Amino acid sequence: MSEPSPERVPVPATAPAPEAAPEPPRRPDPQPAIGRDVHYVSHGTPLRSDGSQEYPAACRSAKITEVDPNDPGRVGLMVFNPNGPTSYPLAGGGSVYAITGASLGGTWHWPEWI
Repeated sequence: MSEPSPERVPVPATAPAPEAAPEPPRRPDPQPAIGRDVHYVSHGTPLRSDGSQEYPAACRSAKITEVDPNDPGRVGLMVFNPNGPTSYPLAGGGSVYAITGASLGGTWHWPEWI
């Protein structure tokens, strides 16, 4: 006499999709303030006749030193270049906030989240 075969349980072809994680709360947009760390986009040195540059435009570490009370997107900066710090005070024009996605020389933006 043969033993009865164990009952087979059907296995689903695909596992059920996990529930979506809730959206994290959105951080409020940061406001420029003296002492905040930002990134400054340098202009780079002028192009040479062969098309190269001694220093190409690059993102540099900077600190906000002044905020224009009439235009909070315009700030004074202390920029930390590889060859030494450079000041861009409001009296000299300062630096303006870069539009999202733009990286024009002379503008600043908040550091990217890593």
